[in-house]
Amino acid sequence: MKVLLCMCSVISAVTVSTAGTVGYWRFESGAFLQDSSGNGNGLTEVGNVSQVSLPGTGNGSGFPTTIPQTGASNGSSLSFDDSTVSGFTAVDSTSLDTISANGTFTLEAYISTGSSSASEYIVNQYDSSLGGSSERSFSFQTNAENGLSIFLGRSDLQYMGFHKSTDNLFVNNRDYYVAVTYDVSINTSTFYWQDLSPNPAVAGLQSETGSYTTGGAGYDGTLGNPNSVPLTIGHRNGSSQTWDSGGLMDEVRISNTVLGQNDLLVSIPEPSTLMLSVLALAGGFFAARRRK
Repeated sequence: MKVLLCMCSVISAVTVSTAGTVGYWRFESGAFLQDSSGNGNGLTEVGNVSQVSLPGTGNGSGFPTTIPQTGASNGSSLSFDDSTVSGFTAVDSTSLDTISANGTFTLEAYISTGSSSASEYIVNQYDSSLGGSSERSFSFQTNAENGLSIFLGRSDLQYMGFHKSTDNLFVNNRDYYVAVTYDVSINTSTFYWQDLSPNPAVAGLQSETGSYTTGGAGYDGTLGNPNSVPLTIGHRNGSSQTWDSGGLMDEVRISNTVLGQNDLLVSIPEPSTLMLSVLALAGGFFAARRRK
């Protein structure tokens, strides 16, 4: 009986982690500004933001109370105030710079855009006040057509942005999971999105892949120099643009690899992956018991 109880404890403790995570901000109670990745990329508040408990109805009520990929409890999110520039900044760090140095990354977040269809910044390494090659590494945002955009490169080489080709991807005051991957070796991005509302127009995780034009006036296949440009969440340096009132963000995760669909925060781990994690933890437990 004790063995069974111990195994149950092991299974309940399992959370599936993904290699390559360089920053993960969950906005939970007691750890509002902390980086859950373990890389120490804590946030500094810029403007007026607040932590709110996930509501039973309205914006944010569709965010999961348990993150499918990790099994972690989720009880709160980040709320924006549209009257001021609002968001967070993480200091420039070696771990964050790997996403530009490697030229591959995955950016993820849960968002509720509020009642506006204006462009709103999600995750960026971008500062228009610097100019030249230091201006932009990347910028992931919603766009005015209620879709998603990723901008890459640097201004002196005429960066190329890729917009979701489907307009009206988002409905105002609705909750979504969004993500984008980028692979510099093939100049390709894949966008992911999922309507988290109780009655989604299209159920399940959706995706679209697009390639970038290289050479000439197009994107040249490199990211801008991120040195001295801090990573920002919810805003970008040099911009007064704000999130709309009622806008929310949660579970912002950055990886320095291109994650597969089954590794995204919104995805339920495959049984084989979960079982391997259980067996690894169980093996460690029994080994520790034998040493006693």
